[in-house]
Amino acid sequence: VLQAFLPLLKTNAKILLIGSMSSWGALPLTGAYGISKRTLREFWEILRQEFALDSRTKKMKLILVEPGSFKTPIWA
Repeated sequence: VLQAFLPLLKTNAKILLIGSMSSWGALPLTGAYGISKRTLREFWEILRQEFALDSRTKKMKLILVEPGSFKTPIWA
């Protein structure tokens, strides 16, 4: 999706990724959830490095927000 829309973004665009504090460590019985959030964190990190190397994307900002827990049906 990012590759498809990247050409449409302005050179000073901001890209926001929503992660979770679970990327820092999963609790028992939440391994798959924690792994998916850690993967998003690593994706953000490598994108940040690659964007810095490319003249088209180096002015873009990649923002990762990792909020704490919220009561949602996923844990019911």
